[in-house]
Amino acid sequence: MSPAVTGSAFTLLDNFDGYDNSGDTNVSAGITNGVWNAEHDQTDFADIVDSASAPGNQVLTIHGGGNGGGGNWRGVDTDLSANWNAGVAHGNSATYFFQFQARSGGPSDFDVMMGLTDDVTNIDSNESWQDFAVMPFLVGPGSGGGGLTFRASKDGQPDEVILDGVALDQWYNVWLVVDNAAKTYDVYTSTDNAVPTLGANDATYRNGLGGGDLDAFGWMSGKDASVAFDNLYHAAGVDLSNPLALEPTFTAHVALNTGRVYLVNHDDEAVELDYYLLESEAGALSPSTWQSMADGDGSPTGWTQAGGATETQLAELNLTGSTVLEEDASMDLGSAYDPAVFGQLQEADLELKYGVAGQDALRIGGVAYFLDGDYNDSGLVEQGDLDLVLQNWGESVRPAAWSSSFQFDGFVDQGELDRVLQNWGDALSPSSASTSPLPEPGSAALLMLGGLAAGRASRSRRRVSLRKNVQRSATRFAFVPALLTLTALGVFAPTGQAQDTGYVFAYFQGGWPTGGHSGVYMEYSEDGLNFAPMNNGDPVFVPPEAWGPGTDTDINDEDQARDPSVVYGPDGYFHMVWTSGINTRSIGYARSADLQTWTDEQLIDIWDTSTVVNHTWAPELFYDEVNAKYQIIFASDLDGGDHKLYSITTDDFGSFSAPDVFYYNGATVIDAMIARDNDNNQYLMAIKDEQGDQKNIRLATGPTAQGPWSTSNPIIVGPGSAIEGNVTEGPSLLKIGDTWHMYYDAYGAGYFGVAATDDPDPTDASEWVNLTSQADLPSGHHGTVFAASLDTIAFDFLPYARSDLTGDETIDVADWTLFAAYHLVDLSQLGDPADYGDLDGDGDNDFTDFRLFQADYDRLNGDGSFAVMLDAVPEPAALALIAPVALACRTRRRYGAIR
Repeated sequence: MSPAVTGSAFTLLDNFDGYDNSGDTNVSAGITNGVWNAEHDQTDFADIVDSASAPGNQVLTIHGGGNGGGGNWRGVDTDLSANWNAGVAHGNSATYFFQFQARSGGPSDFDVMMGLTDDVTNIDSNESWQDFAVMPFLVGPGSGGGGLTFRASKDGQPDEVILDGVALDQWYNVWLVVDNAAKTYDVYTSTDNAVPTLGANDATYRNGLGGGDLDAFGWMSGKDASVAFDNLYHAAGVDLSNPLALEPTFTAHVALNTGRVYLVNHDDEAVELDYYLLESEAGALSPSTWQSMADGDGSPTGWTQAGGATETQLAELNLTGSTVLEEDASMDLGSAYDPAVFGQLQEADLELKYGVAGQDALRIGGVAYFLDGDYNDSGLVEQGDLDLVLQNWGESVRPAAWSSSFQFDGFVDQGELDRVLQNWGDALSPSSASTSPLPEPGSAALLMLGGLAAGRASRSRRRVSLRKNVQRSATRFAFVPALLTLTALGVFAPTGQAQDTGYVFAYFQGGWPTGGHSGVYMEYSEDGLNFAPMNNGDPVFVPPEAWGPGTDTDINDEDQARDPSVVYGPDGYFHMVWTSGINTRSIGYARSADLQTWTDEQLIDIWDTSTVVNHTWAPELFYDEVNAKYQIIFASDLDGGDHKLYSITTDDFGSFSAPDVFYYNGATVIDAMIARDNDNNQYLMAIKDEQGDQKNIRLATGPTAQGPWSTSNPIIVGPGSAIEGNVTEGPSLLKIGDTWHMYYDAYGAGYFGVAATDDPDPTDASEWVNLTSQADLPSGHHGTVFAASLDTIAFDFLPYARSDLTGDETIDVADWTLFAAYHLVDLSQLGDPADYGDLDGDGDNDFTDFRLFQADYDRLNGDGSFAVMLDAVPEPAALALIAPVALACRTRRRYGAIR
């Protein structure tokens, strides 16, 4: 049951693999550290065991008390909000994915509930069914008559059958889609990689429950039969992707430049295909040039077009049998793709579904995009592809070096050559495709040209990313073995210089309550929207081991580093504070001159021993220039009351003032972050406000950094806002230019978001817009974004560093000239290959390095600037007149650990 590919927006809550079940596997023995609670007194009816069908995988099994077990309902439940921040608040929607397996080999009388309730403490031992608001259930005899069904229970209405004839020892995927505004739920099911099928639609909540948040999840059994559960996931909203989906082995290969489409079987077993469906929401299919198998002309028999051929769907069904595709065999569907819609963007939206003979479920296939003529799979049709054709001319077997997207037709001959020549210079977008001169037919000399076409490398890291499709002019150029001082000749004088300030996102990873043990992570951005990992994606700071064992949440275990807050002080140090543990009276502190080496770690004891306090959470650091003091604001719940904001001050992080109430508006409030609003001569404070249990972020104002703060504050993000409906926390305010940015943790949905406004009044909530879809943000929790001078940062993560071959902290024509001179040259005898254009560290200067150089050039000097520079380079004939420059005295700035 282990996933090969994790689905889109889902967050794994539990796969039960992290618990030690080597001894007593009984849930009541505490092996889940309280994450799962056994209900009720007969706790030995819930175990974590090794899966019978997948050795090495652990699953949860439950079985009720039955007639002789001292009571009926037994099982487990968990507090979704406390353990994972994964409850579904009133007014919101969420999807819970999990798997179940009805087990054979024991009692076969099943009555198993699975679903959500509003209060985990209310589950009754004898009538548990009365306590669930959302309750699908598995019921019936599991053998003899096939009476086992999966049903949805509804309030005052007959149960709705979700899936009839549930088989024993078969894993079923379940998507439980909860609408906590309409108070209804849907249930989808599938097996393996099959498309989810809707079984229950708008089933109503039960028992009048669900008036507020649904914060608990449970699996309960009232009979003796055993059921296994595995892989519980959560996603905000509706998500019908399969987070456990295997990598598709049946794939549509789509040529982005010519529109050719092939269906290819990559499995090592034959596929008996009897149905396929290509879909494109944007209308990127071409029915007029589609070569359907029903067209005849030697095509496989029995096929007919299904559902009508349109720009949004093309489908065929075999009415008489199937077509067998052996391993790596393909079907040619002609030019079924229309390049005019997406161009050569790999983000085209084609989807493939297909049917296999003898199986009723529709399956999900993959889509692989390629360029016709790009035989080396470089993302560009260029000299390398031409070389492959010439080197393998006349071969009657598929050449080993050829891309898997190439559909081999029996010989490497004129057809392959034509595809290279006809598509010369085509590049995957986004790109600024600069193409080398096209070889003249019949000229052997021209077939040896070392041409190279430029295509800017696109960046894709996480669920959210910024993507641009900028059309740029095609520019011809050639490499020459000479170093040129073109700036001195007046050819080109770039102005791009390394910016002085960047932006750093500090955050922690892991969920509730154990997240933060791995330390603090940081990412860097030039624009405050697109961030890249520092320190190779490893933590930049890890709490001292002496502060705790790293697993417990005891009051004395303070080795977590949650909710980091960083400020650069007038003393030339970055100062950082963080939440050191879940149940603590202290916070953590350390300082660094370069964000790489951290010293002076200490636990700051906030409360005296006579004060009753459960938590000291989310410290935020602010330097008050007026009073020349650091202000630390945090949340605590004294005497079991609401969380209020408190503050302490210091000027040296050696002595601190006593804690005072800083802000309270009558409801729990945490996560305060202060920023100076110079334009309006005021201070802004973003807070997580839990009035009405909404958990949103509001913006308060005050005349000083100590307040007094406004209490009637607008909601910027979170429930009640126009731009983000998910529950949110951990706000971070930063002004970049004229634009205020608010970064936030949409913890219920599992992602960071960012909103922005350039309105003169930042408290006008109507002027804030959601920029999350345009940003590339880290994957983690509760972060702080701060400005940092690049001269103070030790990490070599700067986008231009590797391409600054001359060491003058620019990327200009001098760097390009040096790079070009050593392209495809043996660098093994020339010292450090990085000095000669080996940007990816593999020992040579090749096409990959060129793509990196061009991307760095455009990032530093502006989009399209590389093409502009090439336009200004003299023609090759003129360049030959310029004398080579010696390589003797070259100084390169050497950067830190990351390359």
